[in-house]
Amino acid sequence: MTRVHDDIGTPVFSGESPLTGQNALSFSRSVANRVGGIISPVRFRGKERLTNTIGSIASRFTAEADCNPVKGAFVTVPLSERIGRLMWTGCYETELVSLLKAVLSPGMVCVDVGAQIGYFSIISAALVTERGAVHSFEPDPGSFSCLVKNSCSSVHFRPLDGGRKDRKNRLLEDRRRRS
Repeated sequence: MTRVHDDIGTPVFSGESPLTGQNALSFSRSVANRVGGIISPVRFRGKERLTNTIGSIASRFTAEADCNPVKGAFVTVPLSERIGRLMWTGCYETELVSLLKAVLSPGMVCVDVGAQIGYFSIISAALVTERGAVHSFEPDPGSFSCLVKNSCSSVHFRPLDGGRKDRKNRLLEDRRRRS
C-alpha cells in the first residue's frame, strides 16, 4: 500500500489491503480528505466554525483524515477532536506554521518537545528536507503512537521519560494533582 496524491494534492492510497481485499481508505475517509483539501487553501471569516461543524459530522463516518499543511507534509489527524479538525483544514496555529516557514530551511536541525501527533514535526521535516533532521519527543503513549504513524524519514522520535513503562508519567500525575 503506497501513499499517492490526486490532481489537487489530496492524499489517497493505492493498492489493496491484504486483510480485507478492499481499498485501504474507506469511501468516507476519501470524501473527508477531499473536503479538507478543498477547504484548506481558502481563507474566510468563520472558517474555524465551519471546519469544526463539518469535521464533527465527518467524524461520525471516519475517525481520521489526512491533511497537507505544507507542500510535502502529510499528517493523519483525528476528526473526533477539535484540534485535529482545525489541523485538517489548515486552521490550527497558522501563525506558528508561517514562522516555521520563515525560519526553517533545508539542512537545518529542529527539536519538537511535546510533539503530540507530530503535526509540527512533519511540517518541520518538509521544510528542512532530507538534508536536515527533526528530533521529536512525546511523553504520552497514545500521542507517541500517532507520532510514530505520522513520522517520515527525517523525523527521529523518542518517548520522553526514557520510554520506561514501569514508571507513571510525571506530566499526567502533575496535571491530576492540579485538578
